[in-house]
Amino acid sequence: EGIIGKVDKNEWTLVAAGDMFGDMSGTLIFQKNATGEPYFWKMRYKQKEAEGSVGAHNDANWKIIGLADANNDGLDDLLWQKSNDPKAMYVWELKGAKKDKSFRLSFNTNGWKFIGAGNMAK
Repeated sequence: EGIIGKVDKNEWTLVAAGDMFGDMSGTLIFQKNATGEPYFWKMRYKQKEAEGSVGAHNDANWKIIGLADANNDGLDDLLWQKSNDPKAMYVWELKGAKKDKSFRLSFNTNGWKFIGAGNMAK
């Protein structure tokens, strides 16, 4: 119970939760509404242990849609989808709080909607 921290709800949106650091701590991901920039809070026992930018992103049309381990390295990765082209998706492979690699996915999503992700590498 209690307040962990505050963000301006007009500027930031909470978009995902997972474990970016592979240490069983929780990670909250916020996305800046105007630019699409991702920002993390690393949590430990209901306390914010660390925070910071995950990387530069300057296209607000790309929305974070999940946090999951896409490459089986034990660290969660960011999943992105372009809001004006739902067939376009990106994965940012993360090493802790920094983007290591990225790759684009394309799907025929006619009539389908992305609703969640889990460990995609098993």
